[in-house]
Amino acid sequence: MTTVGPYVDPSAQERRHRSGFWTVAYAFLIVMAFATLPSPLYGLYRTRNHLSAFMITVIYAIFAAGTAITYLIELRLHADPKASMVRGVG
Repeated sequence: MTTVGPYVDPSAQERRHRSGFWTVAYAFLIVMAFATLPSPLYGLYRTRNHLSAFMITVIYAIFAAGTAITYLIELRLHADPKASMVRGVG
């Protein structure tokens, strides 16, 4: 006697992967928006390290980007195992 597992609709699975990707992309956007907002520390870092306002923004943007980029690549590879790791989004 053979047992058959539950049927998984491929289109439902594709929708789940797609919605997961866009959920993480949205979270990434929110983190980026709040990580680059002015904070009281910007002035201190800028004065102490002789940095420009642009450089402080870049530093915080890199910090924020690290919270989501790897997960976006992982979601992309899970949805399409043949996808390139270099081009995680798209």
